[in-house]
Amino acid sequence: MTQLSKGIRLGYGEMTGDTRPISYTFISELTGIPALGASPSTHQSTTLNDSSHVYIKGLIDVGGNLDFPCNFTNSVIDEIDVAIALQEGGSVLEWCIEFPMPLGLRSYCQGEVAKVFNESVDVDAPITGTISLVPTSVVANEEANYTIEFDSNEGSAVVDQSIKYGGLVVEPTEPTLAEVTFNGWYTDDSTFLEEFNFGSTKVTDNLVLYAEWV
Repeated sequence: MTQLSKGIRLGYGEMTGDTRPISYTFISELTGIPALGASPSTHQSTTLNDSSHVYIKGLIDVGGNLDFPCNFTNSVIDEIDVAIALQEGGSVLEWCIEFPMPLGLRSYCQGEVAKVFNESVDVDAPITGTISLVPTSVVANEEANYTIEFDSNEGSAVVDQSIKYGGLVVEPTEPTLAEVTFNGWYTDDSTFLEEFNFGSTKVTDNLVLYAEWV
């Protein structure tokens, strides 16, 4: 399976008092575009304008819950159960919906989540349903930026990049190091087996790239 259609994804992080999470756990294997729930609410507000994405704007204009269609695999059930257990244990969760480039936006709010599904009498049929998110605070928005760091391994410095979710990293000017030759950027600094592909690898998280020298 893939993430939500066109790369839309749902994640959560634990709040520390009024401090927002520094990272999110994203629910894997979601398969559908979120649909607006049927219970309108009036507590949401935002500074989004009319040119903003239809799903973000729909959440704000209509209110209520967002339903994320999915197949309830064991991994999805386990991941949602972790979030529900955190809520029941008193943790305040901030939920985010990320929209990839060319939007590169994140809507976020405090909220509560539930899983709604029906098991089929056919044991071979997939268990389908929705993950239902109910905002409990104002829904806000921001750019969904991630930081790409370049570790030149003692070579000349390379400036970090801030890239929106779903965007491509810009290949920087090659660093230099006396008496050796630059051999590319890699995602690990021990085996140098996974060379980073600047032309096709889309950004989904903060990332460190390491220079190899030969």
